[in-house]
Amino acid sequence: MTLFFSTLTPAASALASAPAVPKPSAAPAAPGPSAAPEAPVAPEADEPGSCAPLALAPFGDPGDAVAHGTLPVAGQTCFTVDAKAGPHLVMSAGRSEGVAAYVNGPDGRRLDCVSYYYDVGRCTFPTDGTYTLLVSSSDTSAARDFEFSVVPLNSARGCSDPVGAAWNAQPRQSKTTHTLQVNCQPFDGAVGERYASFASGAQYIHSWIANAAGSEVCPRFSDDNAGCKLSGEGPFRLLSYPSQRLGPVDYAVQLGSLSRPEGCPAVEPRAYGTAPSPAAGVRCRELKVPAGGLFFVAPVAMQWSYVYDRDGKELCRSGWCSFPAAGSYTLMVGDPNAVVDPSVAYATAFLDRTSTAGCVPVGEGVHVGELTSAGQFDCLQLPGAAGSRLAALVRRGPVSLGVDVQVLDAKGEAACTDRDLSLGSCALTGTAPFRALVSAGEETGTYAIALLRTDTQPAGCAPLRQGTFDDDDASTLTTGNGTFFGCLSIPADAHATSELIQLTPVTGNAYVTLSVLDASGALVCVRESYTGGWNICPLTPGVAHTVLLAGRDTPASYTLSRRDVTATARGCLAGPVTEVGGPSQTGRRVPLGTVRCHRVTATAATDRVRIDARDPKGAINIAVTNADGNAVCGYRNRACVVTGSTSYLTLLEVPARLQSADTYRLDAWRIGTADGPAAECPRAASAAYGHAPLTGVLTEQRTAVCAVLPTARLDRLNVTVQDTTGGNAQAGVALYDITYTDRCNRSTDGYTCSAPYEPATGPSPTVLVVSLPEASPTLSYRAETTCGSVICGDEDVSISSVSPGTAPSGTTVRMTLKGTALHAKDTIALLVNGTRRTATVTSVSEDWRTLTADLDLRGVREGTYTVSHIGYVGGERHPASLTVTAPVAHLTGTFVPVQPTRLMDSRSGLGVAKAKIGPAGTVTLQVAGRGGVPATGVTAVVLNVTATNPTAGTFVSVYPDGTTRTSASNLNVAARATAPNLVVVPVVNGKVSFYNHAGSVDLLADVSGYYTG
Repeated sequence: MTLFFSTLTPAASALASAPAVPKPSAAPAAPGPSAAPEAPVAPEADEPGSCAPLALAPFGDPGDAVAHGTLPVAGQTCFTVDAKAGPHLVMSAGRSEGVAAYVNGPDGRRLDCVSYYYDVGRCTFPTDGTYTLLVSSSDTSAARDFEFSVVPLNSARGCSDPVGAAWNAQPRQSKTTHTLQVNCQPFDGAVGERYASFASGAQYIHSWIANAAGSEVCPRFSDDNAGCKLSGEGPFRLLSYPSQRLGPVDYAVQLGSLSRPEGCPAVEPRAYGTAPSPAAGVRCRELKVPAGGLFFVAPVAMQWSYVYDRDGKELCRSGWCSFPAAGSYTLMVGDPNAVVDPSVAYATAFLDRTSTAGCVPVGEGVHVGELTSAGQFDCLQLPGAAGSRLAALVRRGPVSLGVDVQVLDAKGEAACTDRDLSLGSCALTGTAPFRALVSAGEETGTYAIALLRTDTQPAGCAPLRQGTFDDDDASTLTTGNGTFFGCLSIPADAHATSELIQLTPVTGNAYVTLSVLDASGALVCVRESYTGGWNICPLTPGVAHTVLLAGRDTPASYTLSRRDVTATARGCLAGPVTEVGGPSQTGRRVPLGTVRCHRVTATAATDRVRIDARDPKGAINIAVTNADGNAVCGYRNRACVVTGSTSYLTLLEVPARLQSADTYRLDAWRIGTADGPAAECPRAASAAYGHAPLTGVLTEQRTAVCAVLPTARLDRLNVTVQDTTGGNAQAGVALYDITYTDRCNRSTDGYTCSAPYEPATGPSPTVLVVSLPEASPTLSYRAETTCGSVICGDEDVSISSVSPGTAPSGTTVRMTLKGTALHAKDTIALLVNGTRRTATVTSVSEDWRTLTADLDLRGVREGTYTVSHIGYVGGERHPASLTVTAPVAHLTGTFVPVQPTRLMDSRSGLGVAKAKIGPAGTVTLQVAGRGGVPATGVTAVVLNVTATNPTAGTFVSVYPDGTTRTSASNLNVAARATAPNLVVVPVVNGKVSFYNHAGSVDLLADVSGYYTG
């Protein structure tokens, strides 16, 4: 396709790579197949800088005024055109594929041209002068043919004979003999008048009206649907060309005046019950409107129609049309983009909405009528005063015409909708008498309508008895053999305030409507279905109600039943609400086509009660009502959470397309109270990266586990549950927000759950529930919950403490970090002289607040170094420093700090006898298995040893029990003084010995860590 200018937006028309001054390439010219040999062609290779002259093309066959040739690979050429100021069309033939065209003005500046349709550009030449047409190819692999012409729109040269604007005139036949041809038909029109133009052929024909200056009178994209209003100066012309210009095209054009319509047959409003105006040709009608108001206007068997006033403005389209005043109006029919043959005949329905001419009085009962003509309307004058209610039930079936019914008051105002009529709740509002208009479009035949007053009890309606949930008490209605509706009554003194009304097809499969109306005829509830079903209907105490069944006149039978769904419902199983995961309640089989009930009782109306029914076939659906019979949980195949009552009725049903199981299990848990989530659900301290795995066995006695997560707004959690026995059973997973709405969706590999949008800030706690699956009475499970957001909850990564603060060189020290949002993939390192010595993370607590990591200090010299923490989610922190002390002889392994704990105090008898240690005395202390020190695997302990109240200056030696003491001193103290020291002592048999050299002294020992490995 030719790349032409810009589409709709002139400012985007320039091609950035094209030069502003023409520089033709040396490409040999090749005449296009439809061009004359003497037409201008591309410059030869030995004519650099020259542009071939191009004459302006006339309307009709352009003759020699065509630029054509062949562009070499990525080549270009140019042509000069002498033109006067005004709008011009630059036409391109379909063979100009891959070719772009631009127009430069006399001053060398590119014009802003617009391309609306296909390969046609519209350019406004600002002044008289010589213009340059630049043609270039973007094809880098092959040569490209081109063919262009320039047509001045402000010229009449080449226009054909004038075309008439009478509607009954034959369409003007047009033809293009050249691929670049634009046709022109003048017509006699005055400024301000409105016209409609049409064009059609084997392909789309683009047509428009232009004035003498060549300006398009009616924009292509306009909200004015009122025909084309002539502006500027005449003569006016109808211009046209085919969309695909690959050869000769035959087509027709048509013009009609909307301001001075001629040749339109006149029609007047007809009486109801009569045929529309006789069929006639011509695509218009003159509508004789006797007075302002609503009239029905529609051509019979014609798809489009438009009504115009005498100013040529669109007033309405087919259907009910509001006319502002008496007078003549124009109806135009047919495709607004195509010519319509005047010989095509059609009838016209034209009716006064307020007229009673032809109306037939009718009473209650079945009215039978006949529509004998396409487009006919019957009018039935109805019984009943203003304020009454009415049902109009249409007989539908193979031998009856399905009609539309509309009820109007005396002023023509609609009293109600057709749906209100079909349900029996049509309120006759407005001014009596009331009329029903009956129509069937273009169909004809016999129809029947049952007219019933519903603000009084219709005669002949048998009582509908109230049953229970453990019986099959029901009433039967049948259709066929002329019967297409039925009615039943609900006695005023024999119903609850809320009842389940069920419709069950027995034979036949026709579409039926069941409606329940109160004593005033107001609609209470409705059921529309092929397969039946049930509704929960609120019934007014002490008031009788009517049940209407509208079906088809085909053989079918139905049963109708009603049951109490309030706290007084009969025939229900019963059980209490339990804690989360409490024992399930067993129910009996729910046969297809029946509804069973199961009552559960809560402790407080503020409790949040989760109710679910499970069966081995996964087929059972539930709905829940409260003690008043109000539905608090919609029909579903999943759990729901209810509140606001202490008694709930669970209604259970198996859809007709599924199979019933022999039993079902009902879970009814209190998952929340007025104080928040259930107390038995453990509160997680953090949900930063999810929740610790939940494991165990679910049974019908232990049906679920739960946890409260401190999530925040928009958190996303991914939950996967495995059957640890290797089976395929899939546990149920729910995440309830603060409104107790389940926020989980099942996915291919688990569940995706999310916290709600509210509150905007702060925590938004959720309750995670893992429950038994539908078909399995037991499940061994492992549920893993991970955070799908960066960090869940309202915590950020933080470090509050790091221990120990010192450790000897040559060992591996176990670092303990306390904080929030700590992760196993965090990076802990010691910054040593420009290098990073990375620790190995060994554990993270379930609340993500304690992290341990082993740091290898072999080769690290004595000194104080910075501890670095890089979070799993990013960001580096320097929360502490570590002092590396001199290495301890013969000591290797991993240092594990513990909370400092006192193991020995000779003053109180803790760990040793209650007595001072005398001169050359020794005491032995058990350290393994005490104060956080493991009972086995310990190679050394770190003790803070204190000597106090010595009677003489002395020193104390600490050494492994079971070994020979050396003369080394660990602690020196003067008489009556106190002296502490940190001692690292190997452990051989789980004990440590303390030797006092002189006098008597009390000794204390606090453990702060140990070594392993």
